[in-house]
Amino acid sequence: MNAEKFNQSLTETIHRADSKVLARGRDYYASRQIESVVLAPAGRFEADVNSSEGEPYRVFITIENDAVVDFGCDCPYDWGDVCKHIVRCAWPFRTETTKKRAGPPRKTT
Repeated sequence: MNAEKFNQSLTETIHRADSKVLARGRDYYASRQIESVVLAPAGRFEADVNSSEGEPYRVFITIENDAVVDFGCDCPYDWGDVCKHIVRCAWPFRTETTKKRAGPPRKTT
């Protein structure tokens, strides 16, 4: 993991994603592409997100003192730190300021 992604807010972490990845993650959120969410001890949550490959991908995000200290996904995305599955899981927890700026998730055709 890249050290510079640690100690950011969840909102800042989401917005590290490429604009296309961010849009796809929002679409995944809007279409409820999630199988399960497990809240683990010490500020960590894990989720299984549906994939186009048929098998869900496992996402985890760890938050301490309102800062993301670790996150990851086991999907094969290799073009940045934040994939659409991480955006999908984090989207409902972004700050009110970001909600107003970003607006509701949009459906794309």
